[in-house]
Amino acid sequence: MPENNAAAHFLVRSIGRPYLRFAEGISRIEISGMEHYEGAARGFLDGKWRLIIPFRHVSKADAAVIGTLFARIIPDRLKVRDRRFWISFLYGDMVLDWAGAAARWLFPRIGALPVSNQRLVREQILAIRHLLSKGDYPLCLAPEGQVNYYNDRPGPLTEGLTHFIRWILGEDKSVQLLPVKIHYRYRRPQSIIDRALREVSEFTGRSCGSLDEAVAVMTGWLREYLSSGASSMQASAGAHLEAIRSIITREALESYPIGGRKALAELFLFRHHVFSEMRSRSISVPAMAERIAKQWQKPDGLSRLEKNYQQQQILDIMLNFDPEYHKSEASPLEDEAMNRQAEQALYLLDIMNRIRGGDINSRFFPSGTTAIIRFRSPRLFTPGDDPEQWKSIFP
Repeated sequence: MPENNAAAHFLVRSIGRPYLRFAEGISRIEISGMEHYEGAARGFLDGKWRLIIPFRHVSKADAAVIGTLFARIIPDRLKVRDRRFWISFLYGDMVLDWAGAAARWLFPRIGALPVSNQRLVREQILAIRHLLSKGDYPLCLAPEGQVNYYNDRPGPLTEGLTHFIRWILGEDKSVQLLPVKIHYRYRRPQSIIDRALREVSEFTGRSCGSLDEAVAVMTGWLREYLSSGASSMQASAGAHLEAIRSIITREALESYPIGGRKALAELFLFRHHVFSEMRSRSISVPAMAERIAKQWQKPDGLSRLEKNYQQQQILDIMLNFDPEYHKSEASPLEDEAMNRQAEQALYLLDIMNRIRGGDINSRFFPSGTTAIIRFRSPRLFTPGDDPEQWKSIFP
């Protein structure tokens, strides 16, 4: 079971805002819908219902934003200094392979529970059921399973939350779901777009005068690069090798997005095999990234494991990529349209980052960004309700 260590909580409360500003580039946090949160939290603390807080997983910064929100911002607004408004939260058990020593120390001490995306682990299931039934804090989780990178387009949803609701209702208890949308607004979107056009042109050797051209050039280049290396994939992915090959080949990449629950499950399994082999050979993520950075332009010189690592990183970013996203009209406001274009530009920059051996930690994230947290209208589930209905209210 995860613990809640006073020193670790003090650390999160004390350094959350400086960390967001200097490490993640987030200078402001805006919150709306606090009335929804206060009502949901009051009912939880009074024992009227259990509480689950599902959030959109848009960025690596989400965990730090959520932690700062519940450790510092909400207690300050409600004028308390204890941990009554803290949360328990779930994270993928491979996150700590790349998140670094600080996260490996901190997560187990602030109520965070690792969960496997590849297999059922009895100890994890028992721990989750205990938190849902008797935990002192609401459970916070990302139903998308991994980072999606788009403000306004959710990725494929996993089924874990359906089971969690069913477990609580099976105990003849009620559970309230309080959805949270996290939105990132960039201070200088045009500079992000200009940077992407410039770097895609330099990377591919083809001039790009618009975001449409950059998307077409980058995805075309990537199709050629991946299809030439797909046959080198070895059986480290076990019985799922063919499905992975089908995702990574040119034919699969002709259709976007290539995501979906099956593709997400295949990626999780592929990633598990890659990181398991790296651990068995004592190869760290920085060491692997350094090897690929030196050799990516000559992929025939990459080892089998290096190619597999690079390919699972590319799949991670391409799983939800939508080449039409920046054209969508989610808002009539010009600044929101520019923000969507900046999101797409960040996607293009990250594709190049993953090809060079990078990962989510080396993804470019601009300074001066505003994180906007929106508590949406809650939904109360009582015994007899359909647990699947949570998907209709998820932002």
